[in-house]
Amino acid sequence: KVVGWQDVTDDFPASAGPWDYHHHGTALASVVAGSGSVDVNYRGMAPGGRLTIVKYYDFDETWHAWAGDFLAACAWTLEHRDTYRVRTVLTAVNWDVDAGISTAMRAFVDAGVLPVAAMGNYGDDGSGPGFPASLPDVLTAGAANASGAVSAYSGRGLAGDNKPDLVAPGGGLLVSGGRVVAADIEPNDSYSGRVGTSIAAAHLAGAVYLLDEALLENGIVPLPNRASVKARQAVLRR
Repeated sequence: KVVGWQDVTDDFPASAGPWDYHHHGTALASVVAGSGSVDVNYRGMAPGGRLTIVKYYDFDETWHAWAGDFLAACAWTLEHRDTYRVRTVLTAVNWDVDAGISTAMRAFVDAGVLPVAAMGNYGDDGSGPGFPASLPDVLTAGAANASGAVSAYSGRGLAGDNKPDLVAPGGGLLVSGGRVVAADIEPNDSYSGRVGTSIAAAHLAGAVYLLDEALLENGIVPLPNRASVKARQAVLRR
């Protein structure tokens, strides 16, 4: 399932990976491409999908997501996109400032790679989405609960910014709003209920994979250029 792996932090030697010492990455991978081999009820959106994992979250007594590490992860992914046949990139973190992130997302799109981002879990606080969620080149996911309503915590965006692009299952804060069950690393590599726009973005990334598979089955090969990415985005926004 994991065909490529890179850690741009200095947490562990590369030979030790892939690993996850936090549930977040494992949960997203499960939602995107879980095979259902343990429990068929919890298969991912694209159970036949293959994953290239690039770890940029750093742990030093506390969790850090440095923009520099994120940009290094983007650069590594772009450099190895042909090796691992990367056509979609999922990112579930946001920054208040650009810090070069728009340049990285533009490079992905120019190379035919579609970026998918989480809207953020700040609710309707008026600050709008951060980066990369706010960027027009990025397909951004908000979260919906079990009834199909926008989850209370899901970012709403600002007037005129057309974000999020889509909403997808992310679970609700209340028990009645449901939880999205995904793989967890503890206890005993079991399953746990999760909520968040990260989970919604993982559903959207899985949907992109299914779209690409459908295109290939019909003899349409997505080209490595901006026009191809924009066409795929347009289909998903309909």
